[in-house]
Amino acid sequence: MMVAGPSSSWKGRTRAWVLAGGAIAAAVAPAAAEPGSPWVALGPYGATVRALAIDPSRPSVMYAATSAAGGVWKSRDGGMTWAGAFSGLPQFGAAALAIDPRNTSTLYVSFPQGVFKSIDGGVNWSATGTGLLPGAGALAIDPSHPQTVYVANGTGLAKSTDGGAAWAPAQSGLPSAGGVLALAIDPSAPQTIYAGVAAGGNGSAPAGTHGVFKSIDGGASWQPAGATSPPVTIAALAIAPGAPQTVYAGGKGGIYKSLNGGASWTPSFASASDLFRALAIDPGPVGTVYAGSANGFIGASADGGGNWSVTTPTSPSSPLQSVLALAIDPAGSGTIYAGTASGVTTGGVYKSGDRGATWTSNSFEGVATTDLDGLVVSRPGQAVAPDFLFATTAGQLVGSPEGGVTWTSAALPNVPFLSGDEVLQFASDPVRLYLFAVDVVIAAGHASVGLFEGGLGGWGQLPNPLANLGWVAIDPQDDNILYLGSPLVRSADGGATWTGFQGSVLPAANLAPVLIDPLAPTNVYAWANASSNLYKSTDRGLTWSLAGATLGSLDVLRVDTSSPATLYAAAGGYVEKSTDGGASWQVVYIPADPVHHGASWIAVAPVVESTMPATVYAVLAGAGVVRSADRGVTWSALPTGGLGGAVKSLEVDPQDPWRLIANVAGAGAWAMTVPALPGPCVAGAGALCLDGGRFQVAAGWQTTKGAGGAATLELTPDTGALWFFKPENLELLVKVLDGCALNGRWWVFAGGLTNVGVTLTVTDTQTGEFRTYTSPIGVPFAPLQDTTAFANCP
Repeated sequence: MMVAGPSSSWKGRTRAWVLAGGAIAAAVAPAAAEPGSPWVALGPYGATVRALAIDPSRPSVMYAATSAAGGVWKSRDGGMTWAGAFSGLPQFGAAALAIDPRNTSTLYVSFPQGVFKSIDGGVNWSATGTGLLPGAGALAIDPSHPQTVYVANGTGLAKSTDGGAAWAPAQSGLPSAGGVLALAIDPSAPQTIYAGVAAGGNGSAPAGTHGVFKSIDGGASWQPAGATSPPVTIAALAIAPGAPQTVYAGGKGGIYKSLNGGASWTPSFASASDLFRALAIDPGPVGTVYAGSANGFIGASADGGGNWSVTTPTSPSSPLQSVLALAIDPAGSGTIYAGTASGVTTGGVYKSGDRGATWTSNSFEGVATTDLDGLVVSRPGQAVAPDFLFATTAGQLVGSPEGGVTWTSAALPNVPFLSGDEVLQFASDPVRLYLFAVDVVIAAGHASVGLFEGGLGGWGQLPNPLANLGWVAIDPQDDNILYLGSPLVRSADGGATWTGFQGSVLPAANLAPVLIDPLAPTNVYAWANASSNLYKSTDRGLTWSLAGATLGSLDVLRVDTSSPATLYAAAGGYVEKSTDGGASWQVVYIPADPVHHGASWIAVAPVVESTMPATVYAVLAGAGVVRSADRGVTWSALPTGGLGGAVKSLEVDPQDPWRLIANVAGAGAWAMTVPALPGPCVAGAGALCLDGGRFQVAAGWQTTKGAGGAATLELTPDTGALWFFKPENLELLVKVLDGCALNGRWWVFAGGLTNVGVTLTVTDTQTGEFRTYTSPIGVPFAPLQDTTAFANCP
């Protein structure tokens, strides 16, 4: 019996999308992972933005450094849309970002692994030279000599005079404890540098005495910035434009100001329980000073810090989190951006066009950097279009009714704490879920487990017969039949009562989640990793028998819906296959490194045409995704570049067998539409067939007013042209060359005479492998020379 939550009218309420908590976020176009990637972000959107930088020569171009997946994102339209700019960067941990003021295509970003540099506006990145300790943080570039760069690393400071080729210590006199948290260079005298530090130190800086240090010799030596240097941790610094003796310092408890280059300081704004991590000064005539608060507000002063007003930007779903970065239009338009910490469906970049009086909602939506514990998609047979997505993350449930266009966070008043990834849907109602949660009672020193039924409209707790509930599964055709484990128990009345299987062939413990055949749910499989044994029931779990044993510890099991006796398993790092219902197994795919990057997940696409076998996908832990279009005989890799994280799990969209939905570590949900799996190339208005029909070439175009597919024109056996609007106006020229004799690869070359958005896809029809190349709206199509495109020679 339910104690609270769903009632007999529950389904009607949730179908109308009445939310128990949170509001629907603003709809935005999904962002691509990065140029050339076929993946698009589905969300939940938002990210912890630790640094912002605006191109001083083109204020509509800006960069955001995030601590989550990817690292750096780029906007070409003043923060309205974002694209990944992180090729060559580590996956996590960006801390600071800086643009060369004289050559704005050159950027630096710091990570725990070091400092990385781009010389092409963030398209590609590479690590800078040696001499750095781990833990790179705050960055600053000498405005007069941009080859001189400073970075906080370890517990001190390093300097490069050759654009990052080599680094040397520049920390003599700085505190040895706590580290440098902020840097600012005097633009009128670049040898003068200020450093904000964690209060404390040694020698001339007794613990708790100085938060700001100053160097007048380019970092060769440092002294406390005056006898009255703020006696607290300083995490932000700003120098007033046109008045370099005026310096602001933000830190623990408030804002401090110096009018004499740090010789003396006075408090400007106090907030005792706060930490100010961001400062910025408007270069316009008003010269407003802005301060970002860890408590989620932005302070503004138009009189040099004498008086302050406070604004609190809000997103559609929750108040602003901590403000970690601020950036202002260098042209003095009064446009200001705030980089914030991330909640579940918040965080990212907020924008104000009126000097902080009003703020837009989160303009970082479309960028997915949330780590999802679990992700589920509405199942086949459910009358839902587009997909419902549900996910658990950070102890919360989030959902999207349109397959990632918008997201909302659900209030869970009766659910103590989500344990992780077990969120499963009803077959008959795609917005009703079962999940299990852990109620940790710290005072009593134990944890209890609960099973809950509900969704975004409310929750109620079900009787739980197990002390150590590990998973829950539901019959896709009968809402009343539930399975819990481990040990396995079954309910035929929606969880009101439960039956165990003591004395049966099933093991009493360590039983993995059951697999229910989605088309024939009378067939249920269970396996025990301790023995690698697989068990089967043909009567919806009433009786069980031993089916066989896999060849290794089994992680994921899937049924081939076109051949129910065929099973696929990720076991022992390999992909295994059974054609006799699990009685015997054979290895059909061995990863290059099955120990460290073995098969960890399996997905099977439903059959589209009776003449085609099911397509099988395997996730290789930390190493991408492979697929087979011939039931495991041959395999090819899918592109995963630009995702910013490793694929954790993969699902086939039940309403579109060519669309994949991936749960990416630290990057939320992503989707990709794969080309039709292999078959002969059929030339037509929308497809070029090159090299004897082996390679199929197709393209799409996009403008701010619409989108469409390209028409084609074959020119030679290996070359073709494409046009978008008029046949006499050719937009693209594409060539696929046989370079097998030179480097064992097929090559793809392309050139264009267009600045509309372009997505070019080249598919090897023999293997199903494909490459996607994109060019954003408003950017001239850059010459393409991919000499490593396809490895399947000849």
